[in-house]
Amino acid sequence: MSLSLHASHSPGENTSLTMPYTTIYDLAAQPVLNWRSLVLPLALAVAASIIACFTRQNAGRYGLFAFVFITVLVSVVMPYWDRYQLLHKEPRLAEGVITNHWEKEWTKQVNGKKQWYSYESFQVNTVTFGYFRNVVMAGFHHEEMAKIPLHDGLAVRIHYVPEQQMDESSVLNRIVKFELAKP
Repeated sequence: MSLSLHASHSPGENTSLTMPYTTIYDLAAQPVLNWRSLVLPLALAVAASIIACFTRQNAGRYGLFAFVFITVLVSVVMPYWDRYQLLHKEPRLAEGVITNHWEKEWTKQVNGKKQWYSYESFQVNTVTFGYFRNVVMAGFHHEEMAKIPLHDGLAVRIHYVPEQQMDESSVLNRIVKFELAKP
């Protein structure tokens, strides 16, 4: 009597002999549009509609509607386009432990108002990741309410898309999937 063992794996399952991972961020699983990015343009559209109802026909009504239309269009199309571009590029993989982790938070006075900034950076092997937490953009930028405390020595697997920056000779590695090793 012979006994043969066959391992079967479902698609997407970790078939490597490395440690198992838990996904904490996956761009493909995120909603297409963030409702918070639509609040201001939609409020502007409502305000412009109300103003247009109470103005004379030739008082710049159409210019106001054109401005609102462009604002709403940009606030919807740009985030969607950014997400679409990231999802349709072949991601690279960085797997290992986090090193050189650092973060900085500061405020800046702009036009009499304080603006809060937060930046985080780390390396996995030789790949450097860095992002502003408070900038709404496609990809992982660690702004979620339940932040995972990242630190040196944390085992991770990161799928990322390198983007050449137009104003510099640097590359921004945008994270499309972030996985933590299970303890």
